Amino acid sequence: MPETPNPFGNLVLDDPGDGPPPGPSSQTGVNNDRPRAQRPPPIVLNYGDPHCENLMKKIRSKLKNSVTFVYCNVGIKIVCNDRTSYDRMKYCLKNKVKFFTHDIKAPALKKFTISGLCDSKDAIDSIKLELLEDYD
Repeated sequence: MPETPNPFGNLVLDDPGDGPPPGPSSQTGVNNDRPRAQRPPPIVLNYGDPHCENLMKKIRSKLKNSVTFVYCNVGIKIVCNDRTSYDRMKYCLKNKVKFFTHDIKAPALKKFTISGLCDSKDAIDSIKLELLEDYD
């Protein structure tokens, strides 16, 4: 190969530059419109707890595919795949060992401002019922 001052000069351009560069939205078979399910936060157990190993064996036997264990410098992180296994895990560990976890983010509430209505209690109640039917 001949030497050039530009180290990238020998690379061949696959894209002539007519269109936008390919990205994740242009891949076939990928649906980006669907919201991605958010994983629950990890539960961290301390290494110093004597019951930790026995609990891990029991958890592995009961929740094989919905829980992953990650060893880190703080302790053992238990990563749950869904919210139900996270809630079951917290309930099981509640009084047995000391653990740490973060709060789960609550879904954002929809807020509405309605102006120009009469002060009738019946009108306000009927609007509330309509909104609950439409957005619930």
